[in-house]
Amino acid sequence: GGEGSIATCFSVERALSTFWHADVDVQNGLVWLKEHGHFEGYLSQELLPVFDCALPVKTRAISWQGHIKMVSAVQPFLSGGVSKCVTGDTVLTTNYGLIRIGDLYDGESSDTFRDLKHFAVPNTQSVCGSVVKAPTFYYGGTKPVWRVTLSDGRSITGTATHRLRVAEEDGLSWRSTPAVRVGDFVALYRGAELWGNASFPPITYTSLYGAQHKTFKAPLDGSFNLGQFLGMLTADGHLTQSNYVVGLTKNCSQVLERFQFLLESLFGLHATKRVDNRNGVTRVEVGSKSLHEWLRGMGFSKRRVLDSIMCGSRAMALGYLSGLYLDGYIAANHDIAICQKSRTLLNDVQTLWDNLGVLTYFTHNVVKGKDYPVLHVNGGDKQRAASLIEWMEPHKQERASRIPLGRDTRLFP
Repeated sequence: GGEGSIATCFSVERALSTFWHADVDVQNGLVWLKEHGHFEGYLSQELLPVFDCALPVKTRAISWQGHIKMVSAVQPFLSGGVSKCVTGDTVLTTNYGLIRIGDLYDGESSDTFRDLKHFAVPNTQSVCGSVVKAPTFYYGGTKPVWRVTLSDGRSITGTATHRLRVAEEDGLSWRSTPAVRVGDFVALYRGAELWGNASFPPITYTSLYGAQHKTFKAPLDGSFNLGQFLGMLTADGHLTQSNYVVGLTKNCSQVLERFQFLLESLFGLHATKRVDNRNGVTRVEVGSKSLHEWLRGMGFSKRRVLDSIMCGSRAMALGYLSGLYLDGYIAANHDIAICQKSRTLLNDVQTLWDNLGVLTYFTHNVVKGKDYPVLHVNGGDKQRAASLIEWMEPHKQERASRIPLGRDTRLFP
């Protein structure tokens, strides 16, 4: 990430002294090293490994595994030797989808490494979609951290040695987290289009509830329809634990019919449409203890996007966004946005958009003294975002069809 310099390590002279007893041999060795930058052609093959370095010199170098193990061996005695860490809620874009780095933790002790198999991350030095191996997971334990927050609402929290790419006069350069200053431009990587195929966790079902002996089938894998059902449930759905009701409220027949179809096709459950005579509000509901237990086992929450979606297929992610944006809007000025109580949910939604190559940013809507986060699609990506979502409500379909090709009006160095 930066420039380097070459200098002879003081320990080289001591190491040469262990092989020769005459000072002249040591001095000749140092002269050779200064002229050639290595000992190949001067030392025997059995002695060359003693002087191997992490950076390749001619035909020799320590393997990357060897370098990591060497640095980790002295890690407890050096401040920040390799502890370029981020907090556990940081989402990684990988060949397994979008993974919270904390989920990789498997009980390791502080300052320890674990090998990863078949794990890869985006190659930021190449075209989108290409990856490089990430063969090692490091756990640093508890350490002081710094947080960097960008103007679009993104933030990252990491140790002092974690680095970000910042725009300088002569291009991008790496800068440690504490060294990032207000007004700096930080590089983002989006549009990786790396998706997973997450398997579902095992679900434990208890005895059936009362007379609700309904046939229930659990989906075996992710799909657009399953993602859409979960997104709709997050946006306008409700769960009633006392009688195991799962339902959705919306005064739009197309939306209610779609929810009924998804309950039937995904879970084999027949839902009933009801109208509240007091206010005319229409809802679709089904009572199913098994569906409640399935949702709980999947980790369903209105505060986070499910891991099965973050690590799932592209189709499942698009289905989820299509369902979730029942709670979103398209304004007359073509603004595509969604407001939710949970900032953590919208942070995950922003990460999904990032993977799709759609840039988003946050604003705030203050209602009666309470601050609600609002996630907007950037002007240059509105048309693309509108085409990716399957809008169910007719007025949103009509507005989405009229969104022009926008442009990014932000200023960069």
